[in-house]
Amino acid sequence: MNHRSCPMFIVLLFAAQIFAGPPKPVPYKKIADPPDDAVRHITVKADDRGPVWLLTGFLSGWEPGITYEHLARVKPGHMRMGAWPFWVPSTLAGRGESWGDYRDSPVQLGKYLDTMLRLRETGMKWQLILHFKGRYSSWLSFMDQATEAQLKDYYDHIYALVKYCRMMGLPVDYWEVMNEPAQPHNTEENKGGYFKHSWQDMLNFWDTNYDAIRAAYPEAKIVGPSYGRTTVEAIDGFLAHCKEKGQKLDVLSWHINCIRKGPNGEYWVDVDGVQKQIEEVRKLVETKYPMVGVEAYHIDESGYYLPQTGIGAHIAYFYYMDLAGLDRAAKTGPPYMMSGTRISPGTPRAAYWAWVDYAKQDDGLRLVTETDDRNLVCLASRHDDEKIVRALIARPKKQAMADPPESAPNWKWGDGFPDKPSVTATIAFEGLPLSGEAEVTILRLPTGSGPLFEDELKALTTKTMMNVVDGKLTLQLEEFTQDSVRSIVIGPEGTHAQQLEADERWRIAAPEPGGEPGERELHQAATAKAEQAAAAGTTRIICGALFSYTDPAGHGWFGDREYVVGKYGNISGGMVHRGPIKITGTDNPEIYRTELWGQESYHITLANGKYLLRLHWAETYGADRKFDVTAEDKTLLKDFNPLGVAGAKNKAFFREFTIEVADGVLDIEFPREGGTPMINAIEVVAQ
Repeated sequence: MNHRSCPMFIVLLFAAQIFAGPPKPVPYKKIADPPDDAVRHITVKADDRGPVWLLTGFLSGWEPGITYEHLARVKPGHMRMGAWPFWVPSTLAGRGESWGDYRDSPVQLGKYLDTMLRLRETGMKWQLILHFKGRYSSWLSFMDQATEAQLKDYYDHIYALVKYCRMMGLPVDYWEVMNEPAQPHNTEENKGGYFKHSWQDMLNFWDTNYDAIRAAYPEAKIVGPSYGRTTVEAIDGFLAHCKEKGQKLDVLSWHINCIRKGPNGEYWVDVDGVQKQIEEVRKLVETKYPMVGVEAYHIDESGYYLPQTGIGAHIAYFYYMDLAGLDRAAKTGPPYMMSGTRISPGTPRAAYWAWVDYAKQDDGLRLVTETDDRNLVCLASRHDDEKIVRALIARPKKQAMADPPESAPNWKWGDGFPDKPSVTATIAFEGLPLSGEAEVTILRLPTGSGPLFEDELKALTTKTMMNVVDGKLTLQLEEFTQDSVRSIVIGPEGTHAQQLEADERWRIAAPEPGGEPGERELHQAATAKAEQAAAAGTTRIICGALFSYTDPAGHGWFGDREYVVGKYGNISGGMVHRGPIKITGTDNPEIYRTELWGQESYHITLANGKYLLRLHWAETYGADRKFDVTAEDKTLLKDFNPLGVAGAKNKAFFREFTIEVADGVLDIEFPREGGTPMINAIEVVAQ
């Protein structure tokens, strides 16, 4: 960013722009699950709830290669940022080393600033998570029974950081104190949250942060408590503390995943639960804690990871949060922006195109829709100037994973969720803004997490002319599978052609045939080699990698993915690429430059039999961590410390084990023992 952008920076920072708010909440209404073989019915009414309010939002850090166009096309309203060391003065950072990745680059800083400012022109708000900053970025272990002197030091740190951001004119709209802290029901240890500390430790830390922010910037919009999987009772306990201390909480935030854990350990996909919980929390605030001054509600992590929930759940979450009248939301998905919707900045998945068509409903009126299946929902908008109605029909996975506990008493992540049969759905439109011949375009987005380029959408799109009578039209959609989305546009003849022309400036094209192989060709070639090797008995996976990879010996390694039943993948892991860092102790350094971290487990579908399991590590972050590793319910490593074993940062090594698979799936678990688990690569060789 050069000096000529500074005047624009100041103008944008202080410009008063008015954007519409969320529609009025709709009371939650439970809908019974229809039989699997029943035809589903959706009605798109003529009534509207006011202007469309998009709930697209991101969680995570800046990513080299991403462009303003990639982000702006989905019209984000919210950016929640954690790993943000860019503008922390060196006197506050205190790391004494480079990060070893894109965060060292002033060029990327300039691109990031430019993109954020341009997005803020469209109404996007930026939320900063304070606890990741400077010398306190490493998991805040000092929070455990922090002394008065430590809390005073942290107060000074946060005060200086907020003052610094304000003096530099940085575009922070919301100030979030911490991520997933201890909750009132965790009296000794926060077993379900991000940090391990007591409830009282959390309150001490919250009060210190709150006081520092208010002193440095009295008008700041403070966000909290940002609980992870939580309950209304836990939020009640936190609000009671705010009331007792006379604190004003500008934004009440918490996280809701589609995955719910039941009393018997079972899991299920629960998309309509988000509307119910938002309604319950709002009622709690309005009836019991109006003095706290909550102005807005944020779900700052929603939806969980793509394969566990499917692209249908992405859109269904938008639907239920919209009904709840939510102010802002951010999609779960570290480590990079729009995780789950793209393989890389230039390689979108089907989920990306679902988000794009959701964003196209902007500037329309949000139509009232009715459904007889809570797991088949419709987000619809009317655009009177163009005489167009848009509709996104989404079917997430079935609400109940199983009827606990008899039908699935020993369920685990590796078992996945049972497939449900496809259904037929009728979509009845009322009050269409045109009559007579109408062009009906239907895009049928595929399930799965593979690449899907824009030039491949044509084969998935059908276009027909149909007759609209008295503003009414009924469509029948066959074979509507779980995890799927269909996008429908009804308008005058030529509507689709006009949309393609408008989309041209945003195009994310597939590589041109011929010439040097591009990202997709290299990925496909490496995947083919990995598949051939797997068929012959050797499976290689480069953990944390977005693409498949061919090593110097010509072996193909599968890229990483979230677990899909019948294939392979991780559960709840974050992925990161460290860049071209130097790795010692290996002639294949690339497999150690990517990392899967924080994973609960890894699962690989295999034939039953004995295998050699080879696990690869190189501690590239420098953390002195400990965790366990088990496979097929047998402990392989106890209190395992990769840095301690290697004896140096960025030094590669592996460990080998003989294991036996008896149920068709190799299950590798990573219990935490005082640190965040990580792994770089996995090899499995048939014996």
